Amino acid sequence: MMLLRIFLACTMLALLVAQSFATVTEIGPFDYPDPSGLKADVSNSHTLDATTDRTAVIFTAPKTGNISAIGYTVRTVTSSQSVDARIETVDGTTGFPSGTLIDSPTNSAYSSQSPVAASTYYEPSLTAAQAVTKGNTYAVVFQFTSTAGTIQMLVMDQGNAGLNLPYGAFNSTGSYAKVTARAVSVVLKYDDGNYYSVGLPPPVGVTGTVSKAYNSGSSPDEYGIRFTPTVTMTVNGWWGGFYMANGGTADVVLYDSDQTTVITKTSLDGDNNGQATTNGYTRGFFESDATLTAGLTYYLVLKPTNTTNVTLMHLTFPNTGIMAMLSGGATTSECYRVDAAGSWNVTGTTVRPWLGFRVTGITQTGGSYVIGQ
Repeated sequence: MMLLRIFLACTMLALLVAQSFATVTEIGPFDYPDPSGLKADVSNSHTLDATTDRTAVIFTAPKTGNISAIGYTVRTVTSSQSVDARIETVDGTTGFPSGTLIDSPTNSAYSSQSPVAASTYYEPSLTAAQAVTKGNTYAVVFQFTSTAGTIQMLVMDQGNAGLNLPYGAFNSTGSYAKVTARAVSVVLKYDDGNYYSVGLPPPVGVTGTVSKAYNSGSSPDEYGIRFTPTVTMTVNGWWGGFYMANGGTADVVLYDSDQTTVITKTSLDGDNNGQATTNGYTRGFFESDATLTAGLTYYLVLKPTNTTNVTLMHLTFPNTGIMAMLSGGATTSECYRVDAAGSWNVTGTTVRPWLGFRVTGITQTGGSYVIGQ
């Protein structure tokens, strides 16, 4: 009996030790990289053409620290003038920007950009780093520094979901009104050099290609993402932002780290497609589940299999720092090649096609793990 007890105790201890060093956690399913950070409609904007005009986004600070710069994109310019980007307090009664800089007059930090040009991303430094507290509510406000011109600020459209927090506010009539579905697209740069989202898709370069149409006879004829997971994960499907014309056929293919071996795929028919000429959120399941090993690089691509075009959405971001802020990180970027031959081209290090995985499980080997930001 004593020997049996010792054996059982040793067995339990061995199981506990093994469990502490390697556990498989069933989660989700969830999308990764997260597609919400890629949503963008570069056709939307707020026009500033009077000295009293303002456009703003109200948000809670993502981190306690010092904001050193505000990044944004100007869409069109008819008459250029200097633009003032500032961080204001928020009126607790109206929910609108108060018109008062944080800590004013002790710290009257703002940034000025002159002149501004069309289809350009700007990231001017504040006159002094502005301290903010994580979770507190602030407003980033854009206005003319003095003389009015006529410009359009890029805003992101959240569609039918609307915006409750963060949200937009627009003043083109002498007073603010809340904007239910749109807000000016901004990114915050802290003085540690890292970028943070306010909870909206970050600004993009509007001259960058946002869609690529191609077919089996094109060069390249495969586009997608290269992806290096930080933890080992199980995936059973994919999401994408693309559309296929009637009569088109294509495969969503997952290639192994050797860049050639097909791990699994999904075959698609353009006739089974809700919108043949308009981008839409697309989801499918692989023919078989796959395990992606931490530290290895994989390639998830959309590959047309006949000469009818498919159109895959891409976004071009201003720099790799903003890419690093996105779910998936800076290394999740565009890859492409011709006729399934040779190594993948990965020159578009600030370009992110709209593709990702449906994750159903992760494997943890000791310690802790972090997925995304």
